[in-house]
Amino acid sequence: MTETDSLKNELLKTLSLFKGLTCWNVSSCGMAGSLELSFGKAIETKVYSMKNKAWKKTYCGQFELLILCSWRLHDENGDPILSSSLRYDIIKTTTVVFLGDTIESIEIMPLLWDVTIRFSSGKQLNVFCDWPPDQNQEGELDGMTNWFCMAENETYYLGHAQHINKGERFHHGRCPVSDTLYEPDQIDWTCVISDKDYQPKEQEEQEIEETDEEPPITVVSSQEKLLETLSMFHGKQCWDVYTSGNGRFGLSFGKAVEIEFYSHKAQALKRRYSGQYELYIVCLWRLDDENGITILGSSNCDKYTIKKKSAILMGDSVESIDVTPKTWDATIRFSSGRRLVIFCNGILYGENMEKEMDNWSCGDEKNIFYIGAGKTIYQGERYNLVSDILLPWKKNLQKN
Repeated sequence: MTETDSLKNELLKTLSLFKGLTCWNVSSCGMAGSLELSFGKAIETKVYSMKNKAWKKTYCGQFELLILCSWRLHDENGDPILSSSLRYDIIKTTTVVFLGDTIESIEIMPLLWDVTIRFSSGKQLNVFCDWPPDQNQEGELDGMTNWFCMAENETYYLGHAQHINKGERFHHGRCPVSDTLYEPDQIDWTCVISDKDYQPKEQEEQEIEETDEEPPITVVSSQEKLLETLSMFHGKQCWDVYTSGNGRFGLSFGKAVEIEFYSHKAQALKRRYSGQYELYIVCLWRLDDENGITILGSSNCDKYTIKKKSAILMGDSVESIDVTPKTWDATIRFSSGRRLVIFCNGILYGENMEKEMDNWSCGDEKNIFYIGAGKTIYQGERYNLVSDILLPWKKNLQKN
């Protein structure tokens, strides 16, 4: 048994101890999109207050989960209600929904360390490890930790695929813990520095101008058209990859179609080729190789890295596309064994979120389907993704 296998078995045993434990504290530990959950008894420790320039007493969990990568929370009906992509103030004030909820089960995806945590209330927390590895000076794979599992005296670091480390227990922003264990209901919360005291700024309501104009896209009443379009990707070869920055990623399949687009730099119309079938990803995604090692991730790769490393998909054919109901997460498997995983982190939250947020889209020669926030699917006219300008398509199809 390898060291990794041994650590994995230890991790699974530690995670089994979380079953039946109730969450009694939640925080965002000062990092946008991060999430820290405390379970079990409370351990007394201290945290340094930058405001008061002094150490103050606080508490941490006997067992804790600290998530730095992407995550999404579903309600008891399976609908997404919170995610790491929401604004920092929203996360800090709404993650109280975890409080008082008890862990029912924890499942880990082999190699990738993606996690599914189910609670007794019916809620489900999905953790998506989207931090890809980098090569250090020695040529070894290294990278940022996706999430931490902390027990009484130890911490497990879950990084990229097959990367797991174990170290001494640490407490984010705190000094070493004491030997005293408390029940959560025994804690004097008046002396604890907590996110519960955070009050978000009130936002002014924006008046929406009424208009008689019909929207350019219509809601699709059935999912069959989208699934039918996705089935057309099977067996098609990828011949182009592109990115528009901010982790957005596009792929071209099938024959090449000649189109025109407006170049702002040249101040003129130019010609290019687009795919007969196109896939464009706005939300989070991750590309894994045939061995389950993450090659690319949308979270920490610039557009030049994405363009360079994603070129390995050129010439690869789509073998299958699996879509998860309700969330519209997608897994695209290629004939080489590579896998492109799409994690829809864009969700609607009240009236504060942009209702036109798209997670990803796919299209054939005539139509484009937009997978929006929540369970929304829109259908619109096919356009050129490079310039977002509707221009006539040329009828002639070019060979790959």
